Amino acid sequence: MGVMRLDWVRGGNCLRIVNVGHGHGEFGNALVRRFEDIMRTGVKQFASLCDWWDLKTYDSPFRVLHHEFIDRYKAKWDHHHVLTRSKMVAMGVSVAKLALGARIKTYNTRAEFDVVSRSYGFTPSPTITL
Repeated sequence: MGVMRLDWVRGGNCLRIVNVGHGHGEFGNALVRRFEDIMRTGVKQFASLCDWWDLKTYDSPFRVLHHEFIDRYKAKWDHHHVLTRSKMVAMGVSVAKLALGARIKTYNTRAEFDVVSRSYGFTPSPTITL
């Protein structure tokens, strides 16, 4: 079982993605649709905050769709900030870092991630329970 929440500060240049439990492949499709909506607003540079602190596992399409989208828009991508404590998720992020380089920043404490979140206009991530 898994849950995803997407937050965007209207007029901002950052999408916050909160996943809990399992990252289902269908989440990747919803995420890409939301990213596409934001790209149509004409943003010049874009960032994402992935709160994957409680993401334990994910389906391959979840990862593949996410990475394909980032690759398609990498000219507009500023930073991809990822918070995780799952070794499996961290391994997937490490592979993505090889392709995208320094644009992916990882955090292993919520306090550090919350500071970055506030800099983009977000309050700390909401608590989501399954």
